[in-house]
Amino acid sequence: MPGFVTEAEAIDALSAKLEVMEPELLDTNGYEEGGESLKKGLENYAANSA
Repeated sequence: MPGFVTEAEAIDALSAKLEVMEPELLDTNGYEEGGESLKKGLENYAANSA
């Protein structure tokens, strides 16, 4: 989703926030529900940032 921006104070809070936002945004923008790629990307980022 071009231009998508959000923030949170911690990666866990960001992940929780995106779990709610992502399906709604994907549906609104005509994407199939799921969005596992974004979740995996966040998990990889968190693992490599620790």
